[in-house]
Amino acid sequence: MEVAAEPVQTPKKKRSQSEKVGRLKYIIQLEDEQNDRLERIERVLRILVNGLGCFLKFEQPYLEQVICRDDVDLAIVDELLGAGSEGMLPKDIASRLAEYKVTRWHVSRRIVRMNKRLRKEIEQNVAEKHGWKWATTSFINENWDASKEEFNRARKILES
Repeated sequence: MEVAAEPVQTPKKKRSQSEKVGRLKYIIQLEDEQNDRLERIERVLRILVNGLGCFLKFEQPYLEQVICRDDVDLAIVDELLGAGSEGMLPKDIASRLAEYKVTRWHVSRRIVRMNKRLRKEIEQNVAEKHGWKWATTSFINENWDASKEEFNRARKILES
């Protein structure tokens, strides 16, 4: 009868990552990994939208949802659209929106924030500066007006 040269060893118990760093830190790490992955996916989608931008038409409700956070933002965009390609001074927009009690500085800051939100979503601007004046971009003019034209066409069809 032969005796085993090595005694039978029990396998070492391995700790999980949550046991090593703590449960909450582990959850935060997982969340950060998911956020990074989501940002990469959004970046790829933005690249695709930019590549297909000439073929895509964005509807007014979608643009309103992305651009406008409240009624003041919507009123500013409407004033800029009414001004046309010449644009408007922020003080003139503020005077027309007296019921919202905004100053020219608030108008400029809101336009910059709207630009930032739309640029983050589809890398386009709502308005651009022409000297001291703000004017809507051709992207907004085309897509905002296109949806109004389609709405008017649909209304005519329903009326007849």
